Amino acid sequence: MEVTNPYAAPSAPVADAPERRYYTPGQVTLATLLGGPLAGGYLFSRNYSLFGSRKKAKIALLWSLAVSVAAIGLGFALPAHTSRTVPAAIVAGMYRWYAKEAFQGTIAERQAQGWLRYSWWRVVGLSVAFLVLMILLAAVFLILIPRMLIGRSLV
Repeated sequence: MEVTNPYAAPSAPVADAPERRYYTPGQVTLATLLGGPLAGGYLFSRNYSLFGSRKKAKIALLWSLAVSVAAIGLGFALPAHTSRTVPAAIVAGMYRWYAKEAFQGTIAERQAQGWLRYSWWRVVGLSVAFLVLMILLAAVFLILIPRMLIGRSLV
């Protein structure tokens, strides 16, 4: 009777499996609501990369950056007592519509091949990370810009 070591490494070759997950349109919407357009754009970019379109992934990131800049500009342009919730909901709705248009068919094909969606907790974590990043960038901007302007007095 042969005694085997239960702590030994497996004898079968172990290969890295390709990542076979995706983000759903609902997850893109939640990321956009919690973390802003950059978070939603990151999920778009990941889906495009996972589905084999690196060029579209880069374009998605650039568009989400442009939408973020436009949203910040709109926030400053709106009157003081105007709700900022409605524009955020409109942006999230547009992201959801585009995610359905861009990925619904591909997601159905991938599901048939055994792909799974990413966890909702992962989406929440990424969204909160993007939110914290945006808050830190805003804080740095608000601290540095006034100091730079004070140093360049127009006297």
